[in-house]
Order: sequence, then structure tokens, then C-alpha cells
Amino acid sequence: MFQFWKKFRIICHLVGSLSFITGIWSYLDSLLQYLGLHQQLSKIAGQIDTSPSQDTTVTDSTKLHVDNLSWDTTEDTLFQVFSEYGDVIDAVVMRDAKTGHSRHFGFVTFSKYEEACDAREGLDNEEVDGRRLRVKEAPKRRQEVQESDKYKIT
Repeated sequence: MFQFWKKFRIICHLVGSLSFITGIWSYLDSLLQYLGLHQQLSKIAGQIDTSPSQDTTVTDSTKLHVDNLSWDTTEDTLFQVFSEYGDVIDAVVMRDAKTGHSRHFGFVTFSKYEEACDAREGLDNEEVDGRRLRVKEAPKRRQEVQESDKYKIT
């Protein structure tokens, strides 16, 4: 029985807090209208674009992560193979900084999203230089994720 009253008291406290917050919000809204600031603030709020800013150039979705590359696969090989699906902007094989050997993965960037999708579907599990490629959309880097979350004011 004690637990019931304890829970009941918590619920009553939460409901009371919500009505208090609603009351304050209503009071502030009427005060702004009285002072004539309500319309000005509405105009300012209408000028703020709260959608994430979008770069109309190359987006992350046009970049593909290519895994399971052979030791012999070069940037030129990637460029030639992926160019069959569209306009390749960049092809990179990731290499060890000390040895210069391939790390068995790379990235290919297309100019259009549709071309990247076609290449991903067409080349995933296909053999290049004796190894089956694993092709997927490249994940966003931490810095790019933070930048895509920014909002702009117009």
C-alpha cells in the first residue's frame, strides 16, 4: 500500500510541474503580445532555417568504401573498374604509412548518387585482381557528422 501512495505522489508532482510550465508559457506569450513583440519575434523566427545545411556538391552518399582489395590493386585499377558505372571523381587505395603496402581497402567517389548506387550493386562481390570486392556506402567521418548537424540563419 505504501508503494501505491509513493507512486501516486510522484505522478501528482509531475502533473503539477507540467501545468506550472504550461502556465508560465501562456503568461509569457500573452506578455509578448501585450508588449507588441510577438509579431516581431514571429518574423525573426520565420527567417531562421532550422533544417541542416546541405552542400549541393558531392555528398557522402556518393562515396563508396571498397574492401578486400588485392595487394596489386591500384588507384588506376579502381578508377577503371568503377568508371563503367559513371563519372568517378576520386579513387584512393589506403596504404600503410611506413611500408606503403595496401591496407586492402579504399574509397571511390562518384559525381552522382545514382551512379554510386549502381556501382555498389554491380560490383559488390565481384572479383578484381583475384579477390572479391565488398562495396558499401562509406560511413561519415566524425567531423562531417558534426558539420552536417549545424544550422544556418538566412
